[in-house]
This record gives sequence, C-alpha cells and structure tokens, in this order.
Amino acid sequence: MIILISIGVFLSFGTAHHVFCGVAEWFYVRMGMTEDARKAVVKFFKDTSVTMLGCYIGLIALGVALFVAVVTGTTSLPQWACIVNYIPVALLLLPLRIGGAGNWAGVVMFTGLMLLT
Repeated sequence: MIILISIGVFLSFGTAHHVFCGVAEWFYVRMGMTEDARKAVVKFFKDTSVTMLGCYIGLIALGVALFVAVVTGTTSLPQWACIVNYIPVALLLLPLRIGGAGNWAGVVMFTGLMLLT
C-alpha cells in the first residue's frame, strides 16, 4: 500500500512540477527574455516549488519502500535488484553534483525495473 500511495504522490506532484517548469520557460520567452522576465519566472518557480518537493518526497518514499521489499524478499524480484533502486543510485550520483542527478537516479531505477519484470 505504501508503494501505491508513494507512486500516486510522485506522479501527481511530478506532473504538476513539470507543467509548471514548462510554463515558466514559456512565460520567459513570451515576456521577451528580459531581466524583468527572468525575475518574474524565478519568483513563479519559487512560488510553485512545493510541487518539486512533493515529487521527490513521493519518489524517495517509493525508493525506500521498494528497497525494503526487495531486500526482505517480499517481491518476486531477486535481492540483487536493490542495486538499481533509486536510493543507492542517488547516493552514488549526488556527491558527483551532476545536473539532474535525482532524475538520472529515477531513470536507472525505472529502466532497471522495466527490464527485470
């Protein structure tokens, strides 16, 4: 049940966050890409950043719940599958300060799960 709820939180907040990011870029271009436009877009992005936080909270909750389920043998996935989980991949990438490290960790996890199932 935790996995289902965390997926719902991740998808709903993630969708909103990505829509807001696209809208922010569109606003910037439509406002002439001036310094005032940049300030307005940064303010808009900061005002809507709760959607990004909700997205990552859902993804981290999913990663932790899935990691525990795989390690304890609750799922049909082999225990070694925990290495393609969000948590270890994010812990590996975050110190490297790669842009979008959280997104890359999510890509690794979801691609790994797709290939394993």
